[in-house]
Amino acid sequence: MMINNHLKSECDLLGLYLLGRWDIFLNDDVGSQIEHKNAAIFYRLLCELTPFRIQENSLNPLLINSLSSVQLFKLQSCRSRLTDVVIAISSGYSDSRIRLKASTFLEYLMDILRQYFLDYPSWIEHLVTAYQPEFLSSVRSYVCAHAYAIAGVLPSKVTIVLGMHRSGTSAITGMLHASGLGAPIDALGATESNPFGYWESSYLVELSNRLLQDLDNHWSTMLDLPCKWSISSPVAQWVSDYLRGFSLVFNSDNHLVIKDPRLCLLLEPLLPCLHSGLLEVDYVLITRSPIEVVASLKKSEGIDYRQGLNLWIVSVLSSERLTRQSHRIMTTFSELLANPRRVLNSCRSMWGIHDVDSALLPSENATDFVDADLRRQKSNLIREKILSENPCLFGLLNFAERVFDVVSDDDCLERALQLDHLRHEWNQRRDDLQSLPANA
Repeated sequence: MMINNHLKSECDLLGLYLLGRWDIFLNDDVGSQIEHKNAAIFYRLLCELTPFRIQENSLNPLLINSLSSVQLFKLQSCRSRLTDVVIAISSGYSDSRIRLKASTFLEYLMDILRQYFLDYPSWIEHLVTAYQPEFLSSVRSYVCAHAYAIAGVLPSKVTIVLGMHRSGTSAITGMLHASGLGAPIDALGATESNPFGYWESSYLVELSNRLLQDLDNHWSTMLDLPCKWSISSPVAQWVSDYLRGFSLVFNSDNHLVIKDPRLCLLLEPLLPCLHSGLLEVDYVLITRSPIEVVASLKKSEGIDYRQGLNLWIVSVLSSERLTRQSHRIMTTFSELLANPRRVLNSCRSMWGIHDVDSALLPSENATDFVDADLRRQKSNLIREKILSENPCLFGLLNFAERVFDVVSDDDCLERALQLDHLRHEWNQRRDDLQSLPANA
């Protein structure tokens, strides 16, 4: 796992911890990449305060040697308070008692951080206060995942395919299934617009559609999800049902492949479960020219170009952000069609299969699943048509193309920085971009 340029400060590390991205603190490779001494100690401190680690009695020797006896005592007390939170959730305590125990733990956490920092920075208290609901939601998710892990419901490894609708997610998922990964037994069948099938579990899709309905939304409009949606009661139930669904729709408990474009935006509340240390997770992100996507959506679903572009932008930016610190590969629809074997080999390398030409996976003809004729919409033929009919879409289309250019760039460091800038620009100028002509 490689960390990006942003994961250098204590503030970044604490933010990820409070949001339940505990896999960052369960990987020795991450710690070795943090060069600043104080940040490295801070990282090791948070490592010992993950739900996965509190079940262990021992502490990291490097951390023991870097803390005073008072700091070590406070650390052990802090671990005990987190254990109390986990027990309270597992035992079905009332919400008020659980919130009280979570607040107590966070007070202990701030106390030990005060011991660690001679000059206690104000951002610590502000960050802990701001993310308290998300933290409690993350612990609840972990407890749920842990219960399913004990019951044997969770698979050992999951590959999640993320991409906007009509971006080639079905083709690449079919290829991965043909390579040996477990596919759902209730996969959605083929249609005229998708003759090879969708490779989505009808049960899991229905769960997500029901959640969106509870949130007064739909997959075609979910860019407008309500504030704090990820920690709402319907989401907590959805997370539990989704995890349980693994054992209902897959025959294998080994390496599964899950594909649903809705997860580009709905993935966030699943992250504390997926990255809990209870299973291995990686991601395959595929993007396609926004022009081709919206043209395909218009033809297959009747979604207008403006709505399609908005959904494309939000889906791509969200899926990239949510998976940035995870094991993943990023590819494009064009690359998949041009060289499917190279894409498959990249996946195999991510899984630790370095001899990519060996017959370690069942089907060496997996790439035959990808058909070059899948590209029915070609951007160079339809861009001018779209803008001639809808000149006010220039600003929105231009922004989407900028995102596509960056996300397709192989320079990971620069890509992350540029996408952060684009995400900020989108949040600031979204309304203005909706009707910005070429001469504006």
